[in-house]
Amino acid sequence: MLGVLPNASQLNEICASMNRVGTLCGRCKSNYSALAYSFNLTCIACPDYKLNWLKYMVAAYLPLTLFCVAIILFKINLASSHFYALVTYTQVIAMPVTSRIMLDDFEGFTTPFVVIKVILSLYGVWNLDFFRPFYSNLCLGIGVLPTLALDYAIAVYPLLFMVVSYIMITLYDRNYRVIIVLWSPVQALLSRFRKNWNIRTSVIDAFATFFLLSNIKFLSVSFDLLTPTFVYQLHKSHGYTSRLALYYAADVEYFGKEHLPYAILAVVTLVAFVLVPVAVLILYPFKFFQRLLNLFSGPWYILHHFMDSFQGCFKDGMEPGTRDCRWFHSVYFLCRFVIFLLYGATLSSMFFFIAGIPLVLVTLLTVLAQPFKSSLAHYNLIHAFFMQLLALLSVCVAGLNVFNFYTHHYGIFLLFTVMLILAPLIYCVLLVIYLMYKSRNGILKAVVKLKAGRRGYSEVSAGEEVSDKIVNPQDCHERNQANF
Repeated sequence: MLGVLPNASQLNEICASMNRVGTLCGRCKSNYSALAYSFNLTCIACPDYKLNWLKYMVAAYLPLTLFCVAIILFKINLASSHFYALVTYTQVIAMPVTSRIMLDDFEGFTTPFVVIKVILSLYGVWNLDFFRPFYSNLCLGIGVLPTLALDYAIAVYPLLFMVVSYIMITLYDRNYRVIIVLWSPVQALLSRFRKNWNIRTSVIDAFATFFLLSNIKFLSVSFDLLTPTFVYQLHKSHGYTSRLALYYAADVEYFGKEHLPYAILAVVTLVAFVLVPVAVLILYPFKFFQRLLNLFSGPWYILHHFMDSFQGCFKDGMEPGTRDCRWFHSVYFLCRFVIFLLYGATLSSMFFFIAGIPLVLVTLLTVLAQPFKSSLAHYNLIHAFFMQLLALLSVCVAGLNVFNFYTHHYGIFLLFTVMLILAPLIYCVLLVIYLMYKSRNGILKAVVKLKAGRRGYSEVSAGEEVSDKIVNPQDCHERNQANF
């Protein structure tokens, strides 16, 4: 508890130490700007912001473009993969609110602080953030609200990239001369990289993957732009008045003239990229929705393949004794939305305790419903496992913020938090070891073949013993010639 509230001069001194002015230090002072490509909104001097725009474009969009190309080339579809739960786990760790807390908690430890920044950079790839924790001086000479809204462009960019790619492919197939000239080098590269593949379906799968990855960013930015806070003005008569302001810019009136355009943008984004897709995921499996689509002509095969990217791993009711569970993917999207809604409503360490409730409920629903196909039954365990790890992580982060000042068990919570942060890396290492063990025979044969080729010998054929090649070299040579 505060014994004495700071007076106006003391509050101005606090704001000045952070290069801020205004109500509750809600705005950067003149010639200062908030960090653009970072997890916090620290105000720094920004004299060369025009050059910084070029740095920002290179830092944010060059690796993202390469990432888009890689997703298409390697035909990665995370929406219906068992890596979906793992990616969701890393996204939660690397999203701004949790990253800020973790960086603050580890700031006093030199080596762990660098390690955490490296891990957040690795995990941040799934939030479309590349090396974001290491950009500490990138300002653009704009206010807090435009700085927050810039991340919308990062979230939308890969989706537009896939849409433009699909349009280019369609026009190329229709022999538009200009498109043929422009797209031919790309087509030649893709054909050289992969043979006999359907690039259209790969682009749709990539769109589904980036739709999933962009979801956390859409939610994070939208709730940052919509989260309110009460500002109280004390009076000499011991009374007070209050007004509603924006949480990250307390001198901005909530839904006032300055805030209204960004609030509308946030609401439209939530409806278009979060709520409507969830409604479609719920309704798509039902026959009445299919009949409704048939009333209108259009390229619905694109929607069908897009939805199959999300729902293809779930039970469709065709197996005996099973129900149609293709709507279940919407549960995970709704869980994300509810968690961000709780964050906007609490804005305290209590959020991390409360956030475990929807995670536990989704875990129980996954275990009871067993929504994945019988051939993919292990997906149920993987999803439930990572959901429970997220619930445990939220409790540990809450412990770091609450018990640090009142108990001596801070180190225990810190240790468990580190272990939970490292859980995805440990899972990937164990998975690689398992896959290598499973394919050990093929690896051994490849090693033997490589060594034999370097020494000038033909490799030992399948089922042939090395001793036979030594004892009866002539017979072995004749058999190899006959088989060849």
